[in-house]
Amino acid sequence: MIEKQELLKIFKEAYYTEERAVLIYRKHLDSAIFWTGISKDKAQKAKELLEKLAKDSFSHKIILEGLISEVKENNKDAF
Repeated sequence: MIEKQELLKIFKEAYYTEERAVLIYRKHLDSAIFWTGISKDKAQKAKELLEKLAKDSFSHKIILEGLISEVKENNKDAF
């Protein structure tokens, strides 16, 4: 069992981690690929993979928002 406040803390930390990941992926995507010096084909594949990671992280944020709301609205003190 885990206390409600501890579970909320974990979910919120995960949410902010995903949020920061999306920002990092999107902000540094082009420059990271440019500086690797890899071929255009490999660079395109890397870009596609990093975009997928960013999209997945965004999806995770939405899931975590739902979990946070569920836990907050629940009357239980432990889960």
